[in-house]
Amino acid sequence: MIREDIPGLAHDRPMERVPALRARRLPWPAAALVILGAGTLLWIGILALIRWLA
Repeated sequence: MIREDIPGLAHDRPMERVPALRARRLPWPAAALVILGAGTLLWIGILALIRWLA
């Protein structure tokens, strides 16, 4: 069983590298959406403070 697990791990390592490259490509639009979402929340918060103070 151990001898079968070692080649299995050897085969899993290159398979994990490919989704790692795909995972590196996905955060670019995800990070952009997070930045846009945070920016909109900041603007909503600033406008809410201005309206609340004014």
